Amino acid sequence: QASKREEKQIAYTVCDPAAGRPFFMVFAFADAAGRVYVYDEYPNTPFEEMKNPKFTVADYARVVREKEAGRRVEQRIIDRHYANARNFSTGKSLRQEFEDDYNMDWGDSYRGGEEVETGILKVKTYMAYDKTRPIDSVNCPRLQISPTCTYTIRHIERWARDPKTGKVQDKFKDGADCDRYLCESEPKWTPSPFAGQAPA
Repeated sequence: QASKREEKQIAYTVCDPAAGRPFFMVFAFADAAGRVYVYDEYPNTPFEEMKNPKFTVADYARVVREKEAGRRVEQRIIDRHYANARNFSTGKSLRQEFEDDYNMDWGDSYRGGEEVETGILKVKTYMAYDKTRPIDSVNCPRLQISPTCTYTIRHIERWARDPKTGKVQDKFKDGADCDRYLCESEPKWTPSPFAGQAPA
């Protein structure tokens, strides 16, 4: 388990936006040993059954602030395909709305020709450990997901392709997409710039 000190020092927020259903988000932090912990998710209700909640960008910005809970945010990552498309009514992309209206910067999800395959390999790397030995602080997956993140776990376990078309099936892709973006960003623990300083 990561200490409360580590948890408070650095956070990563990842968002997979979509039309017609809620944005899926995961909230994670990294520790000094290179492990990444997904500590929360949004929504916290049965995602696959939900329709578009008619949330505005302001609503999602509020969710993000609440879930980050004052942690020092190292990086926010968003699906670059959806986030950079311009809204015809505002003339802005989703990223620009977050930045201009809510002072919230988001970085693009990773780039690459084979995005899904690259991300799957990265997640597998983070989840690898020696299964012939007991799990301990050294021999364990570097990606760990809180048991309370029900839908993130469900999506990881049930992610699949259509056997006929080879396309990724939509029902359980959102949480898995967030984990791909997270692992591809290679989260790292960094000490606070105020570490070691006496309080004023």
